[in-house]
Amino acid sequence: MKKLLILLLALGTYVSEASAQFGTVVSKKITSNTMNVIKVPRDRTFYFAAGGQLNGVTESHFKPVIGYEAALGYQWAMKRGTQLGAQLGIEAGITSRGWEYDQFYASHKSTGMAVFLSPINYVYRMGLGANNNIWLEPHIGAFAAIDVIDNYVHNEGKYELGERGYINSHTSTPEVDAGINVGLRLWVAKRISVDLSYRQGFIEFAEEEAKIQYRNHTTFSGYDGYETTAEEVKHSGLSGNLCLRIGVKLNK
Repeated sequence: MKKLLILLLALGTYVSEASAQFGTVVSKKITSNTMNVIKVPRDRTFYFAAGGQLNGVTESHFKPVIGYEAALGYQWAMKRGTQLGAQLGIEAGITSRGWEYDQFYASHKSTGMAVFLSPINYVYRMGLGANNNIWLEPHIGAFAAIDVIDNYVHNEGKYELGERGYINSHTSTPEVDAGINVGLRLWVAKRISVDLSYRQGFIEFAEEEAKIQYRNHTTFSGYDGYETTAEEVKHSGLSGNLCLRIGVKLNK
C-alpha cells in the first residue's frame, strides 16, 4: 500500500512539473510573438501641406492664373520595420481652378475652388544624409475634383471690332475633373517637407466658342460698300496645374 502511495505521489509530482514547464514554454512563445509584433511596426506619416500653384489649360490660347492648394495626407510603408522604400498614400483637400482668355477686345477670366481627393498614391521613400535624416519621395497617383465655389465666367456678348466686324462668344467650364498627379517631395529632419507636383486632368476643362463676322470694304461691278464674311472659332483644353507646397508631419 505504501509503495502504491509513493508511486502515485511521484507520478503527481512529475505531471505537475511537466505542466509547469509546458506553461512556461507556451508563455515564452506567446510573449516572444507579442514582442515581435511590437518590435516591427508599420511606419506611418500623417501630414498637412499648403502652397501656391499655377492653374492653367493645356491650350495656347488660355493663360494660367495664380491659385492655391491645401491638403491633408496619410501614407504608410508597405514593408514593416522600415521608414524607407515603397509606400502607399491618400490625400484630400481644397484647390483652386481657373484660366484666362484674351479674345480681341474681350477678356475672360474664370476662377473657382474645388474639393479634391487623391485616393491612391504610390510613393517611394529614399534616405539621404547622416542617419537618413533627409527623405526624398517621388510620387504618382490619381485624383478627382468637384467644384464647390463657382466664379466661372459665362459671357455671351457682342464686341465691336470696327472695320473687322464683331464677335459673339461663349465660354464654359465643367464642374468636375479627374486625372493623374506626379511630383517630388523632400523631407528635412523627417518633419518639414517641400513638394513640387504637377496635376494633369483628363476631362475637357475649358471651352470657348466664337462666331466672328468681318466687314470688308469692296468695289465690285459698280458696287461700293461692305461685304460680310463669317468664321467660327473653337478652343478647348485640359486642366494642368503646377503646385509648390510646404508641409509638416503631424504625427511622431
